[in-house]
Amino acid sequence: MNNDESVNQGPSTDQFPDLDVPSELQADDRSVDTSEGTTQKVRWDFCLLFAGRAWVTLPVFAPSPDDAASTMAAFVQQVNTKLANMGYPPNICTWATGPCR
Repeated sequence: MNNDESVNQGPSTDQFPDLDVPSELQADDRSVDTSEGTTQKVRWDFCLLFAGRAWVTLPVFAPSPDDAASTMAAFVQQVNTKLANMGYPPNICTWATGPCR
């Protein structure tokens, strides 16, 4: 029997995981078009948190804050699924509005 506690633990949460994070996100183009026929998207900054610590600022281009928040929430859900498959605790990533500080 091995008494080494690290055998039963997942990856360390002391360091950020080795995961490719995009430099920006785009909301779906299902939004209402303007009179010019183009969708107006605005930049909304969010902070991706790992284990409660600021990891990276992600700009989300979306027509509204609700669309931006929905896009960020869906992205974080995908990240958490990937990290759980790598052995990290479930829902280790969260997000906050505004850039990381």
